[in-house]
Amino acid sequence: MDGEGIVNSMVTCNMFEQPVFKDGALTSNDPRVRAYARQKGMRAIDMGASLGATIYVMWGGREGLQEVWDLVCGCMRSYLVLRDKARRFNTDAEIQALLGAVPADGQTRQMQAWSPDTAQRVKEHTFDLAAMANRPFGYQRLDQLTFDLLTGVR
Repeated sequence: MDGEGIVNSMVTCNMFEQPVFKDGALTSNDPRVRAYARQKGMRAIDMGASLGATIYVMWGGREGLQEVWDLVCGCMRSYLVLRDKARRFNTDAEIQALLGAVPADGQTRQMQAWSPDTAQRVKEHTFDLAAMANRPFGYQRLDQLTFDLLTGVR
């Protein structure tokens, strides 16, 4: 390496591909697996140091190949469940009616995103306080319907 000008700046160790690490390496529940992972890591550090490495990169992510696949499957299942819930939310007549009743003043909507012009419009806008005070809420009913839909009651 010296003759070619190659410098080894760091070393790391694969502690996830080996099937013995299926539930983690340094975090495994099995003390034998944790000891093997320490041995593997120490050997990698020694080898890297002998080649001039001054940095050891320890991947702190989730260990264990099986754990990763369990996580992927669980995330996909959660996504599919929530996708179905969102579709049901979007087609539920009562929920959509409550959402449709939420006051939507086009002029006020234009004052939501901040900009110097928006700030000026807010300062100059005349709000109808009586209408705003008398508006129906319906939010509690919407919250309950959403909760019922998410928990499978609806």
